[in-house]
Amino acid sequence: MKILAIVVVICLIFLANSQIYNCTPQERNVPSCPRLYRPMCGCGPDNYTRGYACRTYDNRCFACNNSQVIALMQGYCAASRINICPPGPKSPYCPMYYHAVCGFVYNPPSYRKYPYSNECFACNDMNKNVSFWTDGTC
Repeated sequence: MKILAIVVVICLIFLANSQIYNCTPQERNVPSCPRLYRPMCGCGPDNYTRGYACRTYDNRCFACNNSQVIALMQGYCAASRINICPPGPKSPYCPMYYHAVCGFVYNPPSYRKYPYSNECFACNDMNKNVSFWTDGTC
């Protein structure tokens, strides 16, 4: 049990320090990627689940060559590392419970982090266009 608690704390520290990036237009459709191994987690729409999925790529070049990738993070993908806000109209009503999340708003060339009390408030912020959120504080 103690080992599990330590692993959870290490994962939370890693998530809090994660930076989310977008691929630039110059990085799309590169004819040949270098054989460097610098793992990147690339996320995008998943037609099978009709949701979003993440996959670890060998490096940023391979991730950006996949036209479905819309967000990148350095390192390996872990289950539920990023959560994508659903498209569509925003709701002014959210449940009043506390589960700290960090919302990410695109601010070229990367994302700006904003703390929220739960995922509903993050995805429905009328003043900011939050694209993703992660569990924990920013």
